[in-house]
Amino acid sequence: MNRFLISGLLVAGLLAAPIVSAKSVSFEVANNTGAPMTAIYTGPTGVEEWGDNILEGGIASGETVSITLSDLQGCKYDFRYEFKGKEAFEEFAIDVCVIDGDEYVIK
Repeated sequence: MNRFLISGLLVAGLLAAPIVSAKSVSFEVANNTGAPMTAIYTGPTGVEEWGDNILEGGIASGETVSITLSDLQGCKYDFRYEFKGKEAFEEFAIDVCVIDGDEYVIK
């Protein structure tokens, strides 16, 4: 093979690597709401129905839990949080690729 073709293939492979690695993200969710969190629902922005509850068990106020979202369909996701003794609320178009590896605080 021509060395320019090989170099081109290597560069193309390196450029594609971040896209492949963006298939899942993991981050910490910190519950700073003052109420126990009982559920977290999520889905890609623009999808009308929520997915399954991704929270295994609950999160007491002041506690943190690790969350992993797999098979991403883009980076913008909507979230719905449900609580014991407090009204649920929703957030839209959160860029989960930006918070990958970080802590996301729910207030």
